[in-house]
Amino acid sequence: MSLPSSGPLSISAIKAELGLSSVNSLAGLSNAAQLGGPPYPMSHFYGYSSLPSGMVAGHEKGNYSGSTWYDITGNGNHITLTNPSYSWTTGFTASSSTDFTMSLNSGICTATFTWCMMVRFFSDTNTWQGIWWSEGGYGKNILTAIWTPSNTGALYPRVDSYNQVKAVWDYGGGYSNVGTSPVNSTGNMTSQCPYAMLTFAFSSDGTGKYYITTESGTTNIYTTSSFGFSSWPWQSYSQPLHFLCLSQGSYYSNANFVANYMYNRELSASELNALYAAKKVNVC
Repeated sequence: MSLPSSGPLSISAIKAELGLSSVNSLAGLSNAAQLGGPPYPMSHFYGYSSLPSGMVAGHEKGNYSGSTWYDITGNGNHITLTNPSYSWTTGFTASSSTDFTMSLNSGICTATFTWCMMVRFFSDTNTWQGIWWSEGGYGKNILTAIWTPSNTGALYPRVDSYNQVKAVWDYGGGYSNVGTSPVNSTGNMTSQCPYAMLTFAFSSDGTGKYYITTESGTTNIYTTSSFGFSSWPWQSYSQPLHFLCLSQGSYYSNANFVANYMYNRELSASELNALYAAKKVNVC
């Protein structure tokens, strides 16, 4: 949420926007926001937003009605809910009977992108648990998934492109490991309060990166080898995007889900930290 563009503006409001509690001077706040100076006028912060630019879809806890989870950006990229199970304390619960789907378009399907989800996994399914997944009768757009998110070892990530190019750190599926060895971060995905933010970003260098962001910062948990293309090869807008599953009852995640943010470019780790600081939800 941006700060006001005119009128009264307080130090406390600036601190809240920046997600800072221990910085109390205008100089320190201006430096944290990279606004330059000296001098450090309060007017520097008129209209300021700590959120990264380029958000094309956003879905937040409580902003739904019936079968629709509304897009906060105004772009109309709403999520359609099937058998939603919702609690104010935990958000949506994904299971074999639920589905979350969104229509694709050129605003979502960009050359590079970053997709972020505030999520907590609470048990394993002994197969791939979907994160963002779009494939079927119209071809594969993208597949992102992890194996054993509640395991005491590392997460085992996966991402596929349209032509079945798989970047997998395998946990029993028979594929070759592709990319860096995953970093052990599962404690943050199962018991973190507020929920951790799981991110997949595709870069123009042809690599995909998984991140986990918590109040302690952002960790790159896995980087794929290059896919061999610098622009993600989207195939069909007719194939919807599913969240936390392939489709109802198929490759679903046992997870709680409170927010989703989608960007039309690759975000840096510092930008992910800023997004998390502004948007973290105190649910447990």
